[in-house]
Amino acid sequence: MKNRKRIIAVIQARMSSSRLPGKVLRIIRGKPLLDYLIERLRCCSQLDEIVLATSEEVSDDPLFEFAISKSVRCYRGSLYNVAQRILNAASELQADAVVRVCGDSPLLDHYQVDRFISIFRKDDELDLVTNVQQRTFPKGQSIEILSISALERLVASKLSQTQKEHVTEAIYLDPESFRILNIANDTSLENMQLSVDTDEDMKRFESILNLLGEPYHQHSMAQVIDVVNRLDREVMLSF
Repeated sequence: MKNRKRIIAVIQARMSSSRLPGKVLRIIRGKPLLDYLIERLRCCSQLDEIVLATSEEVSDDPLFEFAISKSVRCYRGSLYNVAQRILNAASELQADAVVRVCGDSPLLDHYQVDRFISIFRKDDELDLVTNVQQRTFPKGQSIEILSISALERLVASKLSQTQKEHVTEAIYLDPESFRILNIANDTSLENMQLSVDTDEDMKRFESILNLLGEPYHQHSMAQVIDVVNRLDREVMLSF
């Protein structure tokens, strides 16, 4: 019997966001934004562990303290070399693969994460299972599952500074060197914004929560999309 792959979620987050500094710990309906994401990831039956990967900068001390308060492992590394930071975090936890997650995705569908991990586990030759190579999922529903061997090859290569920050960009630019499986959504929704990059996104996220109702983490992507479409219709009717 094959050994079961150890797969962890690595949440990359920092307080020094250029568009909305401190957004990942901004309080929405009594909880930090990052808390909503962690609640969703904790619902994933296919994940072995969750780790928050942040920087060693003093500005990210609050993220370390937040992780401790939520009993979440935290790894601290380079601010700008995110690829190395993720690899180090994964190596420390002896993972075979990582689910790369952005801290500004509080509505990430844990059902989809489990589905993608199940697909990844079935094929030992896969380097990357993704839904962003050709994007059809909403922003904020990005899922990338990357093998440690592929991540090690990536970090060992000559990455540009941009590629160090965006991690998988170099893989998409060199698809012949990696085995990639891109999963498409049934309906193309690449222009739908479900991540939180601006104050406007933050207000929209709160409006979505108001309509979803508690417990927020149990709602699927399809349910979130229904609420977003409802909000958009209400806006159109108000004109």
